[in-house]
Amino acid sequence: MHSQDLLALGDVVLNHRCAHKQSPNGVWNIFGGKLSWGPEAIVCDDPNFQGRGNPSSGDIFHAAPNIDHSQEFVRKDIKEWLNWLRNYIGYDGWRLDFVR
Repeated sequence: MHSQDLLALGDVVLNHRCAHKQSPNGVWNIFGGKLSWGPEAIVCDDPNFQGRGNPSSGDIFHAAPNIDHSQEFVRKDIKEWLNWLRNYIGYDGWRLDFVR
């Protein structure tokens, strides 16, 4: 895209995320990849995913675990991931999905 003078925008969803694996009790709440987290990164009041984070500050999205952005490690990891996407993959900016 850059060779054609086009900007590359990433379509990112930061407030919920589909898990990669099931926990030992069968709940899909284990994440892999660059943002490798467990239930500690999921809000505690999401009834479907058994999160151990803080209560949600917004609506629950029942199709995927709501990420607890009130935690410093979540914010740090997301910033590092977005910088990796920009600096190593080559994205120029973001379209933030499901944001109010």
